[in-house]
Amino acid sequence: MTTIYTAEYFDGQTSAPQPATAQVLPNDGILIRWAGGQVLWPLDAISRLAGPKTARMRLICEEAPAARLAINDPADAARIVADAPRLARAGATRRGKTQALKWIAGGVVGLALLGLGAFEGLPRLAAHTPMSWVAPIGDNMRTHIEYAFDATPCASRRTEAALHRLTRRLLADVRPTASFDPSAVDVRIAESYIPNALAAPGGRLVILSGLLDLAGDTADAGGDMLAGVLAHEIAHARLRHPTRALGRALGLDLLLRASGGGVSADGGALLATFAYGRAAEREADALAQEMLTAAGIGDAGLKAFFAKIEATFGKSEAGFLSTHPATAERTAALPGVKGPERAFTKAEWRALLADCSPED
Repeated sequence: MTTIYTAEYFDGQTSAPQPATAQVLPNDGILIRWAGGQVLWPLDAISRLAGPKTARMRLICEEAPAARLAINDPADAARIVADAPRLARAGATRRGKTQALKWIAGGVVGLALLGLGAFEGLPRLAAHTPMSWVAPIGDNMRTHIEYAFDATPCASRRTEAALHRLTRRLLADVRPTASFDPSAVDVRIAESYIPNALAAPGGRLVILSGLLDLAGDTADAGGDMLAGVLAHEIAHARLRHPTRALGRALGLDLLLRASGGGVSADGGALLATFAYGRAAEREADALAQEMLTAAGIGDAGLKAFFAKIEATFGKSEAGFLSTHPATAERTAALPGVKGPERAFTKAEWRALLADCSPED
């Protein structure tokens, strides 16, 4: 009789983990059960994702690329490897390329990838590519970013609701266009010591909760700082910076793998992909200021945050500065006006800290 292991299952629809069990069936796959149902992942469709040096196990299945399974007990992870030796090492599965090719044959994502591969020569195309075409790539890139930094989605339903309300406030005056749909922007927060936030293609955003330590524990100051960071990342998405950057930096081969064929996540490479030049950052700053002002929050929190990360990191390449060069010029360009409204209530901010502050 096979062993049943304690696990956490992420269904790809919500950021909150679901308590689950995992059972290795040697001739079939891994059977996952949780309160909402069960699913069998075939062994030849499962990849173990690379990350920091940890004995914990993070698995993803090509048949459900947005979902993931976490085995947090190192002893259980070792026993699963004994039952399924192919999971001892991280990397793509043999079915990966076949899955990607099937996806391309479907047409829509194939057209998106073709457009992305042409961005270097045809930069105008990026501004007109529908978000829905690149959303599957963004979903997978965000998942790989989280795995690369051992970051686990941490928001409860109450915290998800607060982030959703803030996102909708920031986008309230933004009308849909052929290339940008405000309602498609999806924000997720993941627990990590790393202070950063990134926008992946298709309006997929991830906030790493190390930013909460920098923002502080007061709802007024800390909440407005986080709102400033969120507005900045939404601005990158509106300006299509992630889609342009991915098309230029990764090339078609890696795009195919990122779209479902399995890719071994490398933190440095992923961060480098979404590092922008000063011109792009200035564009995002200006658009973020507009959204923060329209929402009644003002840009004082964003200005204060930039000043704080410069004071904390100086000119190092660590954390937020590795992808968002915060120069004195950019900080000085923001008026620093505090609006009449706050980003979070005190109760919402306390809930966010309780859910997602990195543990000591």
